[in-house]
Amino acid sequence: MSTRQQFVAKNGRAQVSVEGQIPVSLQRLLFGNDDSDDGKQLDADRLAERYLACMKKVICAMSIGGRYLALAYESRFMLLEWSQAEGRGECQLVSLGNDAAMADETITALYCIDIYTPQPQRRGAGTVCVVAGYSSGHMRVFSAYGHLLTAHQFHPQPLIRIRLRMPLPDMSRQRTTAVESEEMNLTFQDGTMVSVDGRSLYLALRLCLSEAADDSAGPMFQYKKWAFDLHTPRVSDAASFGPAMRDPLAQLAKHEHTS
Repeated sequence: MSTRQQFVAKNGRAQVSVEGQIPVSLQRLLFGNDDSDDGKQLDADRLAERYLACMKKVICAMSIGGRYLALAYESRFMLLEWSQAEGRGECQLVSLGNDAAMADETITALYCIDIYTPQPQRRGAGTVCVVAGYSSGHMRVFSAYGHLLTAHQFHPQPLIRIRLRMPLPDMSRQRTTAVESEEMNLTFQDGTMVSVDGRSLYLALRLCLSEAADDSAGPMFQYKKWAFDLHTPRVSDAASFGPAMRDPLAQLAKHEHTS
């Protein structure tokens, strides 16, 4: 028994979609045991109904190109490697994690981020990282194998949305005072928004992936934080628009150090 599903997720400017089957063995790892409330094991039909109901609550994210699919349910997450075999989508488990710090802490947002490294990672898992947002406000970044790379709590409210803003290729080559921002935007339930500088984020994660980071303290990111008094009970999403202005002092310092 397998459940055929279609998963659609946004990654940067692209919308990625894959369709295929997730084996029951992997669903059991994600959703927990297959016992009923009275402790008796469920039959196949009732188990399928239970897993289908759980699947509707799953948060999903995909890497660029759809090679990796991340799924989160309550406090667990798993990373699957997706492949097409004879026209059918099949997947295999890459990692499984549960890094909740508190008993009632759950995953409320999920994102797959591709990190460029000069050398490919071991065992052929590529350079994808899983970014998970939690009901406590923590953002935790995991390697493809489920190792915790870094954790930060930018705001003590549920982190409900993670967006990655990437520049257009043609804008990155323009030598003007206005540039397209590269940043990760984090939206919290009370309307607070945190914008993490993309360059500092990528450098920090590359340092963690190279195993050169100090385990005693996680890398620090450059970020900005906004609080909007929107007079609404709950915010579901937020996004940033428009170009960012180059810092003339930073540009001057760069020319002085390189001259």
